[in-house]
Amino acid sequence: MIPVVTRTLSSILDEHLPKGQSIDFLTIDAEGLDFQVLESNNWSKYCPKIVLVENELSIQEIIKADIDAFMEKQGYQLYAKTVKTYFYKHTQFII
Repeated sequence: MIPVVTRTLSSILDEHLPKGQSIDFLTIDAEGLDFQVLESNNWSKYCPKIVLVENELSIQEIIKADIDAFMEKQGYQLYAKTVKTYFYKHTQFII
């Protein structure tokens, strides 16, 4: 086993996102750790318009899952779904 250093999403954005730049589209694909990645963001500082989350749950399961409740708490609503990807749209973003 090889130890891997992990970082929070907000620390990566702090380091690499240019000051004053907003995020329109963020996709999360962390091989089963998507919820942990979402929790590691500073949502008051980094609030993308659209967030994609890869998950193998059915639509009936996702709306009961921690990810959906967490995203709603951050101001997002489930907007669309593809085979394994859920699209969350911030409620202040008008399409």
